[in-house]
Amino acid sequence: MKEFKTKAIEVKLREACAVTALLPGKSGTIYVGLTAYLNCLAGIDPKTDKVTDIGPIFPERKNRVHVLDKIHNSLVKDNDGILYIGRGINLDWNGVGGTITGTANAAMGSFDMGAFEGGRIYSYDENTKKVKDLGLMMRQNGVHSLCIDTERKMIYGYGIPDFHFYSFNITTGEARDFGKISQYCSHNFGVAKNGNVYGGWMHGDGSVHLFKYDAKKEELFRLPQLMVFHVGKDIASNIGLDSWFSDESGDIYVGTVEGILMKINTETDEVSVVGKPLVSPRITGMAKGPDGLIYLSAGYPVMHLVAYDPKKNKFTDFGQPETKHPMCYYHGMTVTKDGTVYMGETDGGRSIVYKLTR
Repeated sequence: MKEFKTKAIEVKLREACAVTALLPGKSGTIYVGLTAYLNCLAGIDPKTDKVTDIGPIFPERKNRVHVLDKIHNSLVKDNDGILYIGRGINLDWNGVGGTITGTANAAMGSFDMGAFEGGRIYSYDENTKKVKDLGLMMRQNGVHSLCIDTERKMIYGYGIPDFHFYSFNITTGEARDFGKISQYCSHNFGVAKNGNVYGGWMHGDGSVHLFKYDAKKEELFRLPQLMVFHVGKDIASNIGLDSWFSDESGDIYVGTVEGILMKINTETDEVSVVGKPLVSPRITGMAKGPDGLIYLSAGYPVMHLVAYDPKKNKFTDFGQPETKHPMCYYHGMTVTKDGTVYMGETDGGRSIVYKLTR
């Protein structure tokens, strides 16, 4: 690939089969959320690339059913070195089925959610290394995405299979369920500077529109702004809206499953199309570098690293970080202060983080 050197860092934890979240901690450690069992969090030392098993984040389930846990887009941090982690379940939202490691993966049609209490939120203190159970978010639903408003000390997210929107107040410990958004269509959400939260909701005709949680009114609004004309057939088990990035400018960028980059003006709720960086679909992750560029993991089945320059409104394709396999796509990515890019591989049966340096 152009300009970058690639190093593959394998994250070998118990039954780990995919990287499903990435986050740089306050300490500088790169935290890796995994699809695995109980031990779903690892740390990478950015200087040595040594991988550390953080230990069992999740407790053993009372009714042990061999379906893997996962940290799926549910790894966020506060400004004080506390990580917040949502317990997900390796469940196919669309009932496609298929397994990676034996019975590790379950389809809705074959798995009784009554055997699963539901996803809880946990905190992990980088300083003390202690894990704390903060409570259940929603019964019989895995936590599938979290985002955080560090200024107001609020966490927002949703669960599958029912796709309810909920909030968690870090200060008071109160969790609130705001009910079902729609059918699933939004991989994760974005938080604006004013505290409002944006995501997608699906109309009965298959179109995807913008929803907004108004933080002041504490209400969920399904807005008419069109995001996707029709979800169509899923691409690698996802439909609609793929990834969200909240920029310090106040805008929120959205990558669609079709591979289109969009932008939301959070002052007016106006949605605009930025462009399509590649011919192929998917934009699964975004992160801003110290150079002011927004880096994207885009393309399918073998993803590219792409950069978007907001000032010049220009895309740059750096190519494929990994070229040995017929499918290699990334579920999450992050860029550190020195410009190092980390991309986590998913759905290839390999729990690998790719480190890209210039």
